[in-house]
Order: sequence, then structure tokens, then C-alpha cells
Amino acid sequence: VLVLDLLTLMQDDAGRAACDAFFALVFTRHVVVGYGLQGDVWKLAESYPRLSGLRHVPLGLDLEDLAAAVYRQQCAVDPAPPTPKAPQSALPQGLAGLTRWCLRRRMDKTLQLSAWAQRPLSVEQLRYAALDAYVVVQLAQALLVDAGGAFVASGTTGLQMAASAAKWCAPVPAAPLQPCHVRAALHALGVSHTIVELGKEGQAVAGAELPGLVVKTLALRIEMGTEREPLLAAAVLSQDRTLNLAAVATTCGVPPSRVRLAGARELVPLFGYVRGALGPVGLRSNETVIILDAELLDSSHAILCGAGKANLVFSLSPMDLRVAVGAKVANIHCDEANVPAAGGAGQG
Repeated sequence: VLVLDLLTLMQDDAGRAACDAFFALVFTRHVVVGYGLQGDVWKLAESYPRLSGLRHVPLGLDLEDLAAAVYRQQCAVDPAPPTPKAPQSALPQGLAGLTRWCLRRRMDKTLQLSAWAQRPLSVEQLRYAALDAYVVVQLAQALLVDAGGAFVASGTTGLQMAASAAKWCAPVPAAPLQPCHVRAALHALGVSHTIVELGKEGQAVAGAELPGLVVKTLALRIEMGTEREPLLAAAVLSQDRTLNLAAVATTCGVPPSRVRLAGARELVPLFGYVRGALGPVGLRSNETVIILDAELLDSSHAILCGAGKANLVFSLSPMDLRVAVGAKVANIHCDEANVPAAGGAGQG
């Protein structure tokens, strides 16, 4: 069992880079197993917003859901499951309860509320953390046998486990990213910026002037062909402009029919943010292409971009944004009413 002390590792750039690479590798190549997995993943992503590798778990196995499914199967066969299987009304909750029910072993949770923020961690704390990780694998193996009748040998590799657990695995639902993720990304990029709170209607707070031009960021899916993954893009243009999809297609080198706005249900899983909170920085995928409307660079004004929640923006120079994210620049707004367009209500 490998125990990562994120609180210590995240104190310098080398540690952050190593952790990000580690999570990106592990989460994309292995089944992530846990109890109450979604909550744990969401909490990690919120606690460490600079780790982009934590923002997407393609394949997860939640022991809480698996245990409930196993119990339902057992009840269907035997309405009164024999000891040690508990009656449904008393199905144990929590990792310790599941361990007692399934493995007939007791987990000592005394150290759960110990001083985890103090360093160095004690030997007892490290053992406790390692045991939490070790036991979920033992539980997964035992429950999968009951769930599918398949034999899962001790020492099963991650790839074999994925195959035998396939019907019980699913992507962990993505949590909406927050302003802290935008701030972390801006800090990592090293660009000068200011966070600004707008009024309820997206206007300046009473008695104040907007420190720049309010822009919107529209999320796009661009189909690249049957054998390639869709390209994700974010188009940034003035709030009062309408997006020209044909111009976006030309910029990306594809036919106009392959470009569309991302649907409301795609915003959080693919881009990270709910409607009205999207900006060009801190997106779920670092591969998202940013396209800036050329007229923004012709102005001396700063631009105000979505910062992770409605009516919260960050102010920065459009040139600084272009350099920081490697944005493409093109005329992507409509000049005439008959041009194929999108973006009446906007996404961000």
C-alpha cells in the first residue's frame, strides 16, 4: 500500500507536478475503488484545486452500491439470510460496518478523528491510512464473488479486476468545479488578474464601475471524425456579440456541420462548470482549445471572464490571456444576420 501525504507533497511545485501526474495516470488506467466514492473524489478535488488529475475519474467501483446490490440478490434467494449476513434493515453502514459484515473482521476507527493536520504523521496514523486502502480491495474481491459468481483470485491485477468488475463499474459523476479551481489555474499560469463580484444582473455593483469589458465563454464540441475524439473548445467574445459557428469551423479546419454548442448536460462533465459560470481558465480538460474573438485584442480594455460561479469574474488583459492559454485568435462574431450563429443566451 502506498500512502501519499498530499498536505506535505503539495507544498512545492515539484511535489504538485508529481501528484498531478500520479493521479492522472492512476485514474485513467485503473478502477478506483472506495466506499462512498463520489463524495471522497469530490472532496479531494475541492481540497486540492490545483490537481487537475483529480477532476475526472473514468471508472469507479463504489462498495456502498455494490454491497447493496449483493444484499438484494441474497434476499431474493433467501428472505432471511443466515448469519453473518445482517437483515436488510440492519445492513451495516460505513467501511467498518461493511468490513464486519462481509469479512468478519473488526476495524479500529479510533484514529479517525486524530490530528491529521499535524506533521509528521505517527506510525499508527500511517498504518490506519494504509489499512483503509487495503481493506477496500479485499471487500471488492469478496463482494464481486457474491455479485457475479466469478472467482477473483488474491493478487488480481488491476486489469483483471476491471474485467471481472465491469458490470459494476461506472464513471464517477463529475462535480461542478468551483471558483477555487479558477483561482488555482490563474495562479499556476502566473497572469496578473483581479477577481470581481458583479451585481445580480451581471452589472457593476451599485456605485462602482466595471473594470473592463464583460465577455462570455461558449462551450463547443467539434467532431473530428469517426475514429477521433471530439475536440472541446471554448469561444470567448463580447457579451453582446453572437457567435459565428462557421468562423469557428474555419478556425479549427473542419466543416461547419461538425461544430455545435455543448448541451446543458455536457457542461459540467466536459468543461467543469454550470451555465453562467464558465470561463476560459481552469477548465476540466487542459486540452480544451481557447478561441478569442480578434476584436477583443483590438481594444485597450481588460476583459471580465467567468470565474466559476454566476456573477463572479476575473479581470485581465486579453493579450495576457492569449499568451497564458495559447489561445487561437480569429474573427468569430457575426457581422450579418444571415450568418449561421449561436450564443443568444450564452453558457458562461
